[in-house]
Amino acid sequence: YQMREAGRAAKAQYKEQARQEADSARQREIDRRRDLIRALASQNATAGAMGVSTRAGTGLAGIAQYDIKETRRDSLVDRVNTGRSRNMLLKAGKNAQAMGNLGAATSLLDSAVDLGRNGIR
Repeated sequence: YQMREAGRAAKAQYKEQARQEADSARQREIDRRRDLIRALASQNATAGAMGVSTRAGTGLAGIAQYDIKETRRDSLVDRVNTGRSRNMLLKAGKNAQAMGNLGAATSLLDSAVDLGRNGIR
């Protein structure tokens, strides 16, 4: 029983870690978008103060497009890595539960074998 419960507890712990990883990924995405908005606002403010246009075809528009592209790339890489990490944690939880169940079954069989050999005392 204890082995089975330990496996269940380990699975729950891995599941919680996977949930926390997803929460962290969402926060990183929020931070990335906030940083992008700040960078674009700063570029626009600087351009406006200098009297330079930020329309398409200008150097500042190219910088903005580069920043947007890099943010999207970083976001995609983070999503892939987070997904892999979460899948590994969930799989580890399933394995831990299976090992707990196997340990419990093995212990039960060992007890049955001992009873068969020694009888009930």
